Amino acid sequence: MIHPPAPFEPWTGGGELTLFEYISVAASLICSFIAVRLLGAVGPILRRDARYWVHIAWTVFTLAMLSVQWWLFWAYREADWNYGRFVLALTPLGLVYVLSSFLVPAEPGRIECWRTHFYEVRFRVCAMALATVVTMVLCTVVLLDHPLVHPRRILPVSLIALFATGMASDRPRVHEAIIVAFAGAFTITALVFSVPGSFGVAP
Repeated sequence: MIHPPAPFEPWTGGGELTLFEYISVAASLICSFIAVRLLGAVGPILRRDARYWVHIAWTVFTLAMLSVQWWLFWAYREADWNYGRFVLALTPLGLVYVLSSFLVPAEPGRIECWRTHFYEVRFRVCAMALATVVTMVLCTVVLLDHPLVHPRRILPVSLIALFATGMASDRPRVHEAIIVAFAGAFTITALVFSVPGSFGVAP
């Protein structure tokens, strides 16, 4: 005897959605928009007759910076949330999205020379990177109650100095040096914050 299928019952979840989970959905959407924009332009960026290694490095480090921000977002899981803190928590990711839109325009296939493009947008790229670091520091102060002045701030201050230098100079050698220094700083960041939630440990 064939029994009719049981009526469909939608899954309602094991509990109520927390504010952190709710905000994490918005953060993950922004992350996906950034990743899609940058990864979708890999072909044009790597085109042999147009590529520029500094621009390629910035694209890679922007994706890396995105992954670090998402990794560190877990530290905010016990923050006391209100609308202002919600906006602040998402601001660094929003700035990275703007940065990625400067690095990779809506139609990257039309770029004939990524070197020329990079130096046309380098001020805006460096400004967005600087603003991202500043807002990430503010997030730790406001959301995690970390002190503004602490030895841990040496790394973000160094990055701010690097990006400010990039804003002030259009010399290729300067930007090549910035990329090398940025690579070192990112490596240190990845090692220091290699454990989920380590960013949230009280200093």
